[in-house]
Amino acid sequence: MTNTDELRDIDLDVTPGWLALAAPISLLAGVLLPLAWRQIVDASGHTVDAGRSVRIWWMAQTGRYLPTGAAAFASRAVMTAREEVPKTVTVATMAVEMVLLVGVSAMIALVALPASSVAWWARSLLLAGGVAGLVAGPGAVRWLSARVPRLDPHRRGGWSRRELYRAEALVAANALSKSAAFVLLSAGLVPVHERDIAVLVGALNGGAVLGTIGITPAGLGVREGVVAGILSGRFGLGDAAALAIALRVWEILFECVWLVIVQHPIFRPAREPLTEAGT
Repeated sequence: MTNTDELRDIDLDVTPGWLALAAPISLLAGVLLPLAWRQIVDASGHTVDAGRSVRIWWMAQTGRYLPTGAAAFASRAVMTAREEVPKTVTVATMAVEMVLLVGVSAMIALVALPASSVAWWARSLLLAGGVAGLVAGPGAVRWLSARVPRLDPHRRGGWSRRELYRAEALVAANALSKSAAFVLLSAGLVPVHERDIAVLVGALNGGAVLGTIGITPAGLGVREGVVAGILSGRFGLGDAAALAIALRVWEILFECVWLVIVQHPIFRPAREPLTEAGT
C-alpha cells in the first residue's frame, strides 16, 4: 500500500520554457546516432549517402516496438542492401553500434550516479575497463573484420579505425545531448536544482543500458523502471515514475517527428535516369 500511495503522489508543475529548450536538443540528438551508424558503415569500406543513412536508420527504428525487436535489425539490413552493402556487413555494423551505445551510456552513468550507489573500487575498475574498451575497440574490430571473409572489408587489413573513432564521438555526442534534453525536460515538469543534474543524467544513461540489453521491445518497462527507481530517492516515487513515462512519451514524439522529416525527397534515394528505348 505504501508504494501505491507514493505512486499517486504526483506533483508536476509544467514550465513550457524548459520544454522549449529541450526540443531542439532532442531533435539534434535524433540525427547523431544515424550518422554514427553511417560512420561504422564507412569503416567497413562501404558508403551510404548521409541523407539516405538517416532515412534507413529511422525507418528501421519502428521495428523496435515489435516483439524481440529483431524486425529493426532485419529491416535495416534489407534497406541497406539496396545501397549495395551486404546484409552480413550491415548486421555487423548494428552490433558495433549497440556495443558503443551500451559502453558509452554505462560510462556516463558510472560517472554521474551518486558515489553511494557503486563502491569506489568497483566504479574505478568499471571506468578503467570502459575507457580501455573505447580506446582499443576500433583496433579489435579491425583485427576481427580482417579475419572474417563474410564481412567483406574493402580496406586492406580490415575496417578503418579512424571512422570507428568518429562513430564513438558521435555516439557520445548523442548520449550527452539526450542527457541535456532529459535534464531540461525534467526541469519543465518538476523543480530541479543543480545537485539533481548528475542523478538525472545517471538515471537516463543507466536506463538506456538496461533498456538496450533488456528483453522487452524498445526496452519498454525496463528502462522506465530503472529510471524511476534511481530518481525515486530524490523526487519521490510518484514524480520519478512520471518523469520516466514523460521521457518515453517525449522520445516517441520526436521519433514521429523524424519519421516525418525523412519522408522529404532529400532523404530518399536518387532516381536513376531513364534511358531511351533502343539505346
